[in-house]
Amino acid sequence: MERCRSVKLRLGLKKLQFKVKDVHFHGHILSAKGLKPDPDKVRAILDMPNPSDAKVVQRLIGFANYLAKFMPHLSAVCEPLRRLLDKDTPWHWLPKHEAAVQEMKSLASSMPVLRYYDVMKPVTIQSDSSQRGLGCCLMQEGQPVAFASRALTPTEQNYAQIEKECLSIIFSCQRFHHYLYGRDLVIAETDHKPLIAIFSKPLLNAPKRLQSMLLTLQNYSLKVIYKPGPEMYISDTLSRATTQCTGRGTVYQRQAICSLQQEQQDVQQINQADYLNVTDHRLAQIRQHTDKDDWLSQVGHT
Repeated sequence: MERCRSVKLRLGLKKLQFKVKDVHFHGHILSAKGLKPDPDKVRAILDMPNPSDAKVVQRLIGFANYLAKFMPHLSAVCEPLRRLLDKDTPWHWLPKHEAAVQEMKSLASSMPVLRYYDVMKPVTIQSDSSQRGLGCCLMQEGQPVAFASRALTPTEQNYAQIEKECLSIIFSCQRFHHYLYGRDLVIAETDHKPLIAIFSKPLLNAPKRLQSMLLTLQNYSLKVIYKPGPEMYISDTLSRATTQCTGRGTVYQRQAICSLQQEQQDVQQINQADYLNVTDHRLAQIRQHTDKDDWLSQVGHT
């Protein structure tokens, strides 16, 4: 109250909340422990039925994006759903879409409490690149301050893995620019060891395709260090559902184990979940010509 008097700030009685343990503000809860999502927003996602058309998919993704700062690798999770929004794509609902919705709900039900950013404490960013998305986390003292993720464009998906990993660091710095710009030192953790050698060399000695990326990072005082993937629990393993994980170890270690199990299941089910985004007429033509082909017809009968 003394601070308000000193800056001549007037408070409205109808809007004032005084001596409360937490405050609801724009879909978030500000508490002494940190920043949390509003339970009403989370419940709205958990109670949403499966989409019945593309407009409902768009609404679901938009709703989840509001809480993206709490949901690591949200873009990678939503990738199958976004493909339903592609132009001229016929509506279809497959097991991979059901799995994406359930994984999104699992992330929403297990959101972490984000700590408040402190300008006086060291900052660490963790970044990771998957086949179709980028994910990153801003951390202080081992606790997450904010998450961010985005999908890779078709062109970026064709990048070499080292280029994707470098791109994930760029994405981290640009997304958290207001937290990182001007700091004396920012620790960037990566699980891609070849990047360490690239960052330790002069810019002219770096591969041509990476030079422009490294130039972008000249705005930040980065120290890139290697951290094994199994230890990068937040940025590398939280993109999978974790509710079925049990056993010893930290919560992030259990999530890492579940991530590997889920990837193995995906490989086993890839033939069942794969789908060609073609019309029924085009699919009939493919089947017709496949039956006429000597080699493909033999494959179909084996």
